[in-house]
Amino acid sequence: MQAVARVEIAITRNLIKKIMVDPGQWQERIQQVLGFVRPLISFDRATFGIYGENVSLFRPVYIEPSTAAKWPSLWVEVPEGVRLWLTSGKTWASDLEEFVSTGRRPRRARNAQS
Repeated sequence: MQAVARVEIAITRNLIKKIMVDPGQWQERIQQVLGFVRPLISFDRATFGIYGENVSLFRPVYIEPSTAAKWPSLWVEVPEGVRLWLTSGKTWASDLEEFVSTGRRPRRARNAQS
């Protein structure tokens, strides 16, 4: 099962790399990336944004779905624990293959593989 997840992750990473260097609107590229990630990792909302100096402030610039609740202000303070994690140099899950292989994904993605 983890071998299949490893292949799915590798394919998805390569697709993301290709999408991100393709020409076009950045919002459309993010939508394409999310379309490839969603079958592997279930999520209800995705937020992309920019961080201010010293990673103390965050401003969302893209939220999916577009119907999601709006942020309370243009810039929000980043909690100290989040700032430390972001600047730690390790902001990824070390168990991604296990996470993907255990089937913790949307039912429609699991059914599509049958």
